[in-house]
Amino acid sequence: PTPLEATPTPRGTSGEPVEYTVQQGDWVYSIARKFGVDPEQLIAANNLQPPYELEVGQVLIIPANSGTALGPTNTPTSGGRQYTVQPGEYIWAIARKFGVDPWAIIEANNLQFPYTIYPGDVLIIP
Repeated sequence: PTPLEATPTPRGTSGEPVEYTVQQGDWVYSIARKFGVDPEQLIAANNLQPPYELEVGQVLIIPANSGTALGPTNTPTSGGRQYTVQPGEYIWAIARKFGVDPWAIIEANNLQFPYTIYPGDVLIIP
C-alpha cells in the first residue's frame, strides 16, 4: 500500500511553519523528507518522545526549512543515503546489500514491528 498524498495546510507566508495531518504510513523521517526539514527539528517542534510513534489524523507543526536538512532532490546531505525498496526485498537483505546492521536501518526509518516494507518505499540507509 502507498501512503495517501496530503498537502500541507499553510499557516502563513513562506518561511513560516505549516501544519500537516499525519496520514497512514507516515513516520517522522518520511514527513521530514517530504518537507525538507531536519527530523530533529520536526521532533523538537512537536515535543515528540521516543519511539516517535505517530497517529493517523495527528496534526504536526512543520518548522520552517532551515536549509540544513535535505536538498532539492530529497537526498540526505549527511547521515545516510536513500534506497528505494524493490519487489521481494526485506530489511535484512537490504542491510546485507549495503553492509550495514539491519537494526540501524530499522532505527533510521522509525520502522515498527513487524518491520514491513513495500516496493517503492524509500529507506534511509545509515
